[in-house]
Amino acid sequence: HGSGIDVEALSKRFGDSKVWATHCRACGGKSPGERIETTVADYVRYWQKHRANGEAKAIEEEDPLLYLKDWHFTKDHEDYVAYETPEYFREDWLNEYYDGIRARQRTGSA
Repeated sequence: HGSGIDVEALSKRFGDSKVWATHCRACGGKSPGERIETTVADYVRYWQKHRANGEAKAIEEEDPLLYLKDWHFTKDHEDYVAYETPEYFREDWLNEYYDGIRARQRTGSA
């Protein structure tokens, strides 16, 4: 299958998952556009259609330019172990650091 994403496998295994797709054409890529809820299987069909038509033609078409965004895969499929997070990345220390800075700024102790 090469080194790309196996979208058929995604569709087969997770096709019923509900996901959000953002309309990118309307927003010009500068801010989030209108979102629609769809399934992974429907998004894969959309993706394959545009890949078959070629990138240039997909841009010219009237169909929306959709970006699959904010799929909380690990929350939706806790039983599926796609990978193991390396030890050094398991804790969200960067967010904790910035949350602490914001808390100190709010209380005036910064």
